[in-house]
Amino acid sequence: MSYEVFMWIVNFGIIFDFLPLVTLLIVLNKVHREMRWALFFIIISWIISDCLSIVLGTYSINNIIVHNIFNISSTCLYLLLFYFLEKSRLFGLVLLGIGIVYVFFSISFITMSESWFLPVPIIEIFTGIIPLVLSLLFFYTLFKSLRVVNLLQYPYYWINTAIILHFGVTFFTYIFLEVFYLDIELSMYLWLIIIISNIVYNILFTRGLWLMKRT
Repeated sequence: MSYEVFMWIVNFGIIFDFLPLVTLLIVLNKVHREMRWALFFIIISWIISDCLSIVLGTYSINNIIVHNIFNISSTCLYLLLFYFLEKSRLFGLVLLGIGIVYVFFSISFITMSESWFLPVPIIEIFTGIIPLVLSLLFFYTLFKSLRVVNLLQYPYYWINTAIILHFGVTFFTYIFLEVFYLDIELSMYLWLIIIISNIVYNILFTRGLWLMKRT
């Protein structure tokens, strides 16, 4: 695969980053104020990260630092999202503890290993595991309580499906991230998988937001 084709796919994928933002702005009045901000910052963090990565990459500037910062910040935002979904004091304290440990470990590990400009597989793994496990837990409690009659019309069913699919796919790809970076051709195919996963994520996330019009 040529670099030009790869960049065309990357730029095409960026378009889908804006779908959830546009949809959220349309349904903004239907979303609870606290949840509104959590969703907004999750979406914005994706857009900023992807756009910065492309700009830096275009000028052959190492953009891994953007990816590392995005991983840490977005994981914290997902923790906030799941807290607003459950609104349990005990659950909130657990998420707060997870967030503090995750941030402290991530920053300490990256700093001590001087890896801000390098891929860090161990951080990628935790970045994927945390939202993935929380999303699975959400589905478990949802099915157990049976509080939703029609899941396909429930906004957070689609949002959590997006999270599961994306982080389920990227969890395995990030494990081999450092190895694939040794070969430019292989790294492009790895990122192609991640980009396709991002596109599917944004489509499903948008579907969930759009259904909030009916709530």
